[in-house]
Amino acid sequence: MTDIADSGLSGGDFAAGADRFVEDLNDGVPIAVALEAANNVSASNVAHYPSVVECGTRMLSDTGEIDMKRLAAEAGVSRATLYRYYPDKSKVEAEVARIGIEGMADAARHEQGVAAKFRVAADYLVGHPGEAAAIFPFAAMVSVGVLGAVVEQITGDESCAPLLIGIAVMAATPRRHARDEDLLRRYIEDCATSLG
Repeated sequence: MTDIADSGLSGGDFAAGADRFVEDLNDGVPIAVALEAANNVSASNVAHYPSVVECGTRMLSDTGEIDMKRLAAEAGVSRATLYRYYPDKSKVEAEVARIGIEGMADAARHEQGVAAKFRVAADYLVGHPGEAAAIFPFAAMVSVGVLGAVVEQITGDESCAPLLIGIAVMAATPRRHARDEDLLRRYIEDCATSLG
């Protein structure tokens, strides 16, 4: 297993770290460890400032974006402290995405078969719209290979990646009516059925 310190990634640079991230995933490194290395956010940052991640998740859920000035105020930290641990909003989004990906993986861990794993991962996104909102920027930051490797570890089939990204986008979009929720749930069921 690759140690975070040996990962060779720095500054949360997903573009430069994408190849190593895929290697780590292919070597069996757990998703959370590989993402933490790629994001270069230590567990102690999150432990010391959980309010930043919680408020960032809520902002993403409410508005679909993070405003760093507002985030510092709502999290009860100074802007200097916020920028020390999260130099820009993409780092907060990546941390929220990491938590979302870890949540999907945990939810799907005990399921059997691609369709069942896909269904619970998709349901997790629907139930966590802030984390779902962070998945799309994360997907835009990494290569298709990285995204496929992450989804393959969650569902067992990397071809589920475009479906999960689509569901993340839909889950992050505020639903105005119960009918919208029903359509999203039917779409997830149709996708799961098509997977087997």
